[in-house]
Amino acid sequence: MKETPVVKPVADPNVSVKPADPIPGVQTTTNPANAFRAPSPRHRLSKVDQGTVAKDLNTVVEKGVDVAGDVAAINQGLAQRVGDKFIVNGRTYGVHDGTLYPISGPGFHLLDRPSFKALGVLNKFGDTPYAATIMQRMGLPAESIDAGRIAWKAGQ
Repeated sequence: MKETPVVKPVADPNVSVKPADPIPGVQTTTNPANAFRAPSPRHRLSKVDQGTVAKDLNTVVEKGVDVAGDVAAINQGLAQRVGDKFIVNGRTYGVHDGTLYPISGPGFHLLDRPSFKALGVLNKFGDTPYAATIMQRMGLPAESIDAGRIAWKAGQ
């Protein structure tokens, strides 16, 4: 198994990240001993394909979202920590084994498994009759196809 190197955060004077307004009774993060890693590429909306691992719920991120900036802010202690979640720039991230994952917020799309699979088909074939035929053969419900299509359109 390949080890992923831990990258220490470096403050960039050109990046302006402001801490969120504090919520009474909620502590903000402090500088973590180890930096959190960025979300897996499977969360990038444009990277989802038919072979991408689909979980029960999957959050995908639009290409214009500054995930690197969010990760840097979290690692610099500029995010609000609520339980095991981090809130920065209106977006919520969770952490699993030192890797952040998107949950909700602007530029994030929460998809169930069938919607995620529809997104994979749409990313490969576009919103075409052929893609519709494939999704129909897969037995995807119409509402899941619609949710996948909304996310796909956001990525165009």
